[in-house]
Amino acid sequence: MPHLRNRFSLFALATTLGVSSGVAIAQDVASVVGVVSYPVGENRMVSVGVPLMRPAVVAGVVESVDSGGITLVNANGVRLAIDGALQPGSSYYVEVLAQRDGLATDFIGHRIEIDERATASLASGKAVVEESALNTLSKSNIASLVDHRVVVRPHWTLATVFGTGTTAGLNSATAPAEADQVYFSTAKGLSVYYFRKGATPQWRSLVTGSTSQDNAIIPPGVGVFFKRQKNGATFTVAGEVRSGRFVRSPVSSGQLLVSAFPVAASLADLRLVAGAGLTAGVSVAAADQVFRWDGAAFESFFLKSGTAPAWQKASLDGVDYTASKLLEASAAILVRLKSSVLSPLVQTAPFSL
Repeated sequence: MPHLRNRFSLFALATTLGVSSGVAIAQDVASVVGVVSYPVGENRMVSVGVPLMRPAVVAGVVESVDSGGITLVNANGVRLAIDGALQPGSSYYVEVLAQRDGLATDFIGHRIEIDERATASLASGKAVVEESALNTLSKSNIASLVDHRVVVRPHWTLATVFGTGTTAGLNSATAPAEADQVYFSTAKGLSVYYFRKGATPQWRSLVTGSTSQDNAIIPPGVGVFFKRQKNGATFTVAGEVRSGRFVRSPVSSGQLLVSAFPVAASLADLRLVAGAGLTAGVSVAAADQVFRWDGAAFESFFLKSGTAPAWQKASLDGVDYTASKLLEASAAILVRLKSSVLSPLVQTAPFSL
């Protein structure tokens, strides 16, 4: 069976974006909306990256930050009640869009996780910050967000990306091996989720028993593997296109990384370069590596040391792939690192909207 590539569609501005033929774009006043399609064959696995965002539930300017949380105001200076916009069981984050007066700052593109339960319990309407490995800002820096425009967005989840329930179009089964599956990759290996058959089919984890995992999050910039069982299918995801820079959470070995923008990207675009804290080496064993899934097997690359460290194939063909667009717009690439990259990697927008 031929490799089935992920596809991205927008609805206007194809020339501006520089995307391939067949791409269409639609734009309203607030955002550009795109649709990603993922074709997958029977008994096949694809890497899945979502380079789009779910619509914001709150947008405002940071008025103040204190031990109780973040206070937002609207354009008229009226305080916003964040708790009323959060749905029980869902996970949310704050993303910094810009400085209120258009000034350039280092905080644009950063994200902070929200403690949903604590936020919902407050009468003040503030957003309570949660300690999380997904945060790209430390609590000590959050006070610097005053006078920045931010949005509160819900995370992508297994249910919002792949669907859930009786109308999801997924293969459900009581036996995990017979159901459609999603794999999260970490330094410890794969975490397996499967679509469990029942009166209302739902996502389950191999380690959490009967607890629904429909709301298991797929963090920004992180991908998964999707394994289809019976019958080929194409599923689609619609969302907003990011127009500003993206700050990636600290990267650890074993992660599947995704471009933050719906166009093909290079390892240099993702800032996976020696100067960003990666390890170069004279051999595959001594260097950081990336693996690209082609639908049937992995193609491997390593960061070869030299005057200018470069990504080369493990087969040592001598070609520098650093600037090659190895990562498709809606795919993911696996990283194996000698040590975690703790400094956030910043990916800049490759187009103007």
